[in-house]
Amino acid sequence: MLSPVQLPMSLRVLGLETLLGAVFLRVLLPAAWKDRRIRRASVVVVGLLLLGHAAWSAGLRYYTICYWGSTVATVGVLLLGLVVASLPIAALVRLAATRLLLPSGKSPRGSDPAPKAALTRRALVQGVTALVPVAALATGIDGFLRADDRIETPRIPLRFTGLAPALDGFTILQLSDLHLGISKNIGDLEELLSRFDRADRRPDLVVFTGDVADDLRQLPDALRAGWALRPKHGVFACLGNHEYLHDIKLSRPLYDRSHVPLLVDEGATIQVGGARLWVGGVDDPVSLKADVGHRLRANVDRAVARAPSDVFRLLLSHRPEGFDPAARAGIHLTLSGHTHGGQIGFNGKSAFQPLYPDGYLWGSYARGSSRLYTTSGFGHWFPFRVGCPTEAPLLVLRS
Repeated sequence: MLSPVQLPMSLRVLGLETLLGAVFLRVLLPAAWKDRRIRRASVVVVGLLLLGHAAWSAGLRYYTICYWGSTVATVGVLLLGLVVASLPIAALVRLAATRLLLPSGKSPRGSDPAPKAALTRRALVQGVTALVPVAALATGIDGFLRADDRIETPRIPLRFTGLAPALDGFTILQLSDLHLGISKNIGDLEELLSRFDRADRRPDLVVFTGDVADDLRQLPDALRAGWALRPKHGVFACLGNHEYLHDIKLSRPLYDRSHVPLLVDEGATIQVGGARLWVGGVDDPVSLKADVGHRLRANVDRAVARAPSDVFRLLLSHRPEGFDPAARAGIHLTLSGHTHGGQIGFNGKSAFQPLYPDGYLWGSYARGSSRLYTTSGFGHWFPFRVGCPTEAPLLVLRS
């Protein structure tokens, strides 16, 4: 779920969409602007989105109201944005259809023996024009309906020069941003893990990379489910910002009472055949306004301070901003989440990647000999995904 701290930005986007929509209708599609039904529907839609924002501002004290308010507000703004963006295209389609079907731009006079045919052609122009925003809205609704489709488990090979033979083929199941109690529940996690509960599919290692449960009552069951999969080399976890958001004084003891080691600026070395693998985890910087990069650099430095230099080093960092200091510190592989891939993607990358080229929003990245995988996450900020499905990636180390 989006943080209430981001509420003003969403309202600014809504205001911009409303202004652009009015301008596009009035200038590009004057016939639609004059239609009272369209104007009234627009007022109703904007009013509902404002109500959603008002419910969103209820904050964490009324969490259910806040969540559904944020869902209405964010999904509504996305859908409205798609429709508004489609209006210039609709105007072009209307112009082309008018020239093809009504060459004179108006009903023929005297020469048309069938005035009903002219009316039919005009209706066809209006229908073709309306098809564009309808298609845009349908795409958005499809993203809403498909948000909770079956979770994907992509197999991601990651190659490393000089990888020890014992680690070639080593598999890591990454579970990140589950947000249990919001869009997913413990049953969804158990269904996912059941896919791997066979000797030939069981991962060698399972890692939780933060934001496991917004309903903390489900956190112990989630950790227990990961442990019950019995991965050969164990289960490890690091903290995310939602562990702090829902009170670290409550969430931290739940980790401490589980079988899953919580790595907070520290690490552990495990033996894998004739090789060793170090697993480290960094604390989350928590703040949404401060320079999280500065804090993450310090956290990474603390985590790797005692890491052996002659082993494969794996780092769990909820935020992908930890990748740059991790690469400088000689970490071979960093696993992150947090971004949800922006929940809109294209061709296996976040649609927002061009806006944030150094944001490591979703997928595999490299810096020198160091690699990063940022998962799009198991759960949502809000139930809307297009081209960026929920996932629990299985990372495979390859030489």
